[in-house]
Amino acid sequence: MKRSMTWLAVLACVALGALPEPARGEEPALRLVPEWELSGPIVLVWPEHLRGARRLNAPFTAFIRTLPEDVEVAVISPRPPGMRALQELGRDVRYLPLERVRDVYVRDWAGLPAADPEGRLSSAKFRYRPAHVEGRDVAEAHDGNLVAKKLAERLYGAVTEIPLTMSGSAITHNGRGVALISQRVIHENEHLSLQEIRDILKAHAGLAQVVFVPVKPGDAKGHVSGLVRFASERTVLIAQYPDTQPERFAFSERLAAQLRRELGDAFRVVPVPLAENGGSYLDYISLDGRLWLPLYGVPEDQDALSTIARALPDLEIDDVDARPYGELIEQGYAPWRLHVVH
Repeated sequence: MKRSMTWLAVLACVALGALPEPARGEEPALRLVPEWELSGPIVLVWPEHLRGARRLNAPFTAFIRTLPEDVEVAVISPRPPGMRALQELGRDVRYLPLERVRDVYVRDWAGLPAADPEGRLSSAKFRYRPAHVEGRDVAEAHDGNLVAKKLAERLYGAVTEIPLTMSGSAITHNGRGVALISQRVIHENEHLSLQEIRDILKAHAGLAQVVFVPVKPGDAKGHVSGLVRFASERTVLIAQYPDTQPERFAFSERLAAQLRRELGDAFRVVPVPLAENGGSYLDYISLDGRLWLPLYGVPEDQDALSTIARALPDLEIDDVDARPYGELIEQGYAPWRLHVVH
């Protein structure tokens, strides 16, 4: 197993300062660890066993093949992927045998990497029971909770449960106690006051500052993925709708203004255009000081690439041709929600 954070990384984070810290004597039990401090593996659900999901095999294969060879990829499923599928991948993958895997949206139900005050890694697991699920989806959410615990035990040997109902796609954080969280979390925890939600996030996840982000237009699930994302400790990227969509463009402008107001001058809020086909450049993969940016073969590609490169001058940025797995995007399977970095 790759251990994905070192003592040096922990000490470097503590030394940076100037960002919100818990009050003296209130050291949090956990610190959520951002992707740029991790080295992998990238974990996906292999769809071969899922009912009605065989159509995903080809685009999933295309997605995995776009990942650099030196990035470790782990797939989870109740049985090993078929030999033919593995041959089509053209690369080695790590197989994690887990039962009751029924949901490909790993980021929704998997825990978030976290470190305790001694630097030991674990998985911070929110309760996954989103308000929008019903019928068979309820059973899938229940199974997602069980699989997430088993996954955490396989990768870290430890899981820490956080007493809050939330999807992993509803949060983005900077690893230094600041997070942007979908307002949907308030609805999904109606028995708690806003202050109680903040207190839980501070005590159990080390979040000293939380900004609640409004739900983007047309999103029934209330996620922040594809909309807004911490790209570094002080840089937030936000998906900018085109001015040809006046209502959504106004939403982007209001959200950017809110983030600048609530986060303050210590942070940069950088708008990044959405692709004309609806693809979000915020669905990139980031780990170990590198960033793989999906490009969609549209005019906005170069604007997005140059914008992100200017915003993150210290990162090595590689562009990835997203067209081979464009079918995933068209069906609503945004790549960032299909995997999680551990």
